[in-house]
Amino acid sequence: MKKFIFLGVIILLNIIKVTGQERGACFSFKEEKFNFGTVKEEDGPISHVFEFTNIGGVPLIINDVKASCGCTTPDWSKQPVPPGGKGFVKATFDPSGRPGQFTKTITITSNATDNPTLMINFSGTVIGKPLSIAKQYRFPMDSLRFLVNYLGFKTLNPGQVKTDTLQFVNNSLSRITVGAVRVPSFLNVKVLPPIIKPKEMGKLIVTYNSTLRNDWSFLVDYLYLDINGKQDPSYKITITATIEEDFSKLTPAQLADAPKIKFDQGLIDFGVAKAGEKLNFTFNYNNLGKSDLIIRKIEKTCNCTSVVSADKLIKAGGAGSIKINFDTQGQSGSVNKAITIITNDPGNRKMILYIRGTVK
Repeated sequence: MKKFIFLGVIILLNIIKVTGQERGACFSFKEEKFNFGTVKEEDGPISHVFEFTNIGGVPLIINDVKASCGCTTPDWSKQPVPPGGKGFVKATFDPSGRPGQFTKTITITSNATDNPTLMINFSGTVIGKPLSIAKQYRFPMDSLRFLVNYLGFKTLNPGQVKTDTLQFVNNSLSRITVGAVRVPSFLNVKVLPPIIKPKEMGKLIVTYNSTLRNDWSFLVDYLYLDINGKQDPSYKITITATIEEDFSKLTPAQLADAPKIKFDQGLIDFGVAKAGEKLNFTFNYNNLGKSDLIIRKIEKTCNCTSVVSADKLIKAGGAGSIKINFDTQGQSGSVNKAITIITNDPGNRKMILYIRGTVK
């Protein structure tokens, strides 16, 4: 009986040994993901080593390791890792020029029978290195450098006053005197401080008065600077704003009493005209509302069109017209000209009329 038990143990041990030998190579990573947390771009490349054990029965051979990005350089165990042995895959990440969050993948190809193509990854967040003055303040004017060279006031309602600020820095080793010149009447400009010390920050404080601007739609204007007593056309700040009425706060009763414009036609097709001809067109309209209709502004897309006459104020129930001259000189082929009408009609604040035809 003891012989049979001993023989059974021998057979079982041999089966276990053969099974272990027949089992292929197999990865067992200590971790397959790693988070660097927060790193600084200026500190340069960072690395992490992913350690693994071959829990298989034959040597584990890594054939290749590829990174998902050129910013990552991989390294790995080049020699076969025996059963029970340890190996590594190392990832070196270069954060240069890559501020923000990142996740990178490394693909491992090997003779592992259970997973011949295995992916591991690492992640983190890069804090960008401080920008130089030249890169941060990209717009030079003499020895001053501006963050931007324009101020956009976006949308202003009639009567609205809005203030915005433009930052700049003295990038020289000398004091600089700064002032605003040729300032439009609707702008109020302050330079603080008026004398900028070397490497000191300054600001241009601009206040836009839409009432004094007395215009409508998208508007572009300019103001100019005097830098150390020098006035140059390139010392220019662009100012933009869109002035339009805000009808969103009107009550239902006010909307019911508002003006309402209605054109007989929105497109005039003149057919065929000879180059050099001057054509005249009339767009007729009615005020179907209950209060005065006001044509705020008429805009054109081309100097070839001009407004001959226009009725700007129409009583409730009244009619008006806009007469347009189109000069075909310099025009050829198919033409399509647009004329934008800006009104105080809440439902038709901006309307576009078209003139279309062929010039030969």
